[in-house]
Amino acid sequence: QWHEKCGHYTTLGARGAVNKGRTRSVLAVVTALPLYFIRYYFLNLNFLNGLQGFYWSAFSSYSHFMKYVKIRELSTSPSTRR
Repeated sequence: QWHEKCGHYTTLGARGAVNKGRTRSVLAVVTALPLYFIRYYFLNLNFLNGLQGFYWSAFSSYSHFMKYVKIRELSTSPSTRR
């Protein structure tokens, strides 16, 4: 269920970002997963929540990564170019 919901909301977020003219570079896509994981796990102190904090940080960073991938795909596909 989470995977389906994540896919749905990342697609909506990516479409909204592309409609606003936002794009993501290859570097942003590649670094999104580790940077967001560090942000959520260490900076937001989720390591204090044990394994649940690790899971939450991993899933949250994965959703950002997927949104960035979708933004990149939508903004570089010929059918969505302006």
